[in-house]
Amino acid sequence: MKYISIILLVIVSTVAVQAQSSFFGMTYDVSIPTGDTEKYVSGVQWRGFGLEGRWYTSKNITLGFAWDWNVFHESSLETAELETGAVTGNQNRTINAFPFLFTAHYYLKGGSFVQPYFGIGAGTYFVKKRLDVGIFTLEEEKWHFGLAPEIGFLFPMDLGFNILVKLKYNYAFESGDAEAHSYLGINVGFASIELF
Repeated sequence: MKYISIILLVIVSTVAVQAQSSFFGMTYDVSIPTGDTEKYVSGVQWRGFGLEGRWYTSKNITLGFAWDWNVFHESSLETAELETGAVTGNQNRTINAFPFLFTAHYYLKGGSFVQPYFGIGAGTYFVKKRLDVGIFTLEEEKWHFGLAPEIGFLFPMDLGFNILVKLKYNYAFESGDAEAHSYLGINVGFASIELF
């Protein structure tokens, strides 16, 4: 995995040097857990942040990278099933997910008001899962391989800024004995496009 990441980084860097224009975005991320993630922490999660860079290789295609930080938290009184038994009491369940993704996007023909696109990200997810029950804490930290397809819209504004709205489904595959993590992201923010 380490060597694949290095090769992809070299490819993206080479494209960035040759690219005619660049795209840098910042988003506020709202997440809705799905699958095993929803079994651990449920409900809409309001804490998230994302950064990304894209470089145009042609008029309709960009390659780049994305980094996000999504926080999932829930307090519960339910019984938690553990490998060695079960525990009941006031619980704080937290997941911090950090996707580090290489991305590719394709931009559809849009009008002067909106530019639709779709894309995919692939890379690693660092997931830190924590359970606090009374004075006891259980933590698990794992790296996962993951994918993140997305659809989005750019709304051009003045001075090279765009409003960025995207819907992204994050899926981090199982890693060893750690279950998969998945969530739907609704991301809203700003993007600047620099033409060279």
